[in-house]
Amino acid sequence: MIEVSRLSGARAGRATVRDVTFRARAGEVTALLDPIGGVASGVVRLILGRDRLTAGTALIDGRTYESLDHPAAVVGTVRSPFGPRPWLTPREHIRRAATAAGQTRRTADEVLELVGLTSLAGDRLWGAPAAARVRLAVGCAMVAGPTNYILDDPFRELTGEDARWLRQVLRRLVSQGRTVLIAGGSLRQWARVADRVIVLGGEGVTAEVPPGELVPVVARTVTIRVARQRELEDLLVGMGATVARTDVDGAEALAVTGLRPDDVWRASVGFGLVELTEETRQAERTLGELAGLAVPRVGVLAERGIA
Repeated sequence: MIEVSRLSGARAGRATVRDVTFRARAGEVTALLDPIGGVASGVVRLILGRDRLTAGTALIDGRTYESLDHPAAVVGTVRSPFGPRPWLTPREHIRRAATAAGQTRRTADEVLELVGLTSLAGDRLWGAPAAARVRLAVGCAMVAGPTNYILDDPFRELTGEDARWLRQVLRRLVSQGRTVLIAGGSLRQWARVADRVIVLGGEGVTAEVPPGELVPVVARTVTIRVARQRELEDLLVGMGATVARTDVDGAEALAVTGLRPDDVWRASVGFGLVELTEETRQAERTLGELAGLAVPRVGVLAERGIA
């Protein structure tokens, strides 16, 4: 368990975290979401003793990070940015982490397989893709089998299959009764992986939101106007989209969810495209309100011209 109470801290003489209190429980993924920028990572740095704590406490299984006799056995960390030594191979990295944690080479090789780096195990890390570096960092965190995990912005450089892999790893860890705390990152990713999302504002924790409440917030809506609306509506429904008729400035339009904006645009070619708008206002406004910020009601307009 990770417990933070009235936590405040500073870096380079500037306050980065003010009066943050929360608890990350065993068997759950707890996500820190920070629309301001820097606060969630600042909390992680304070928990791990990397920045100066000015008030409050941060405990991992009842002890501060600095007081742990064998930190790697208690908490596995993925810090941002993760900078592996490029002259070493993934196997050498994992084995060094295993040796430092009192584990065997066999354990290191098992972890390499678990994080999907067996095929790259003997390659130097010069020019290694970002996803491979993240997988390596996760492997180093897991090698001692700790009961707690803290990951700072782990999805930042992951897409597609790699992001899906990490979500599966985190869910597997909590199914084993471990505590997982993730910070920074994406509203979309947190909605998919977290059990609890804690929103941080300028004055501490401003909201604690079940992920189910975030899913509709992050759904994109594309509003489109074309000359042949009914035909395009049938096509989009056939592609798996949810389509609702709406009114835009007195003209009928289609509100489309469930497809990427580029897919909607490509589907509309040949139907007399007039206007296409990707709406992000709901996510911006909802997150801003949770964080106690004043966020203007704005969307993102993408005009594609006249087809």
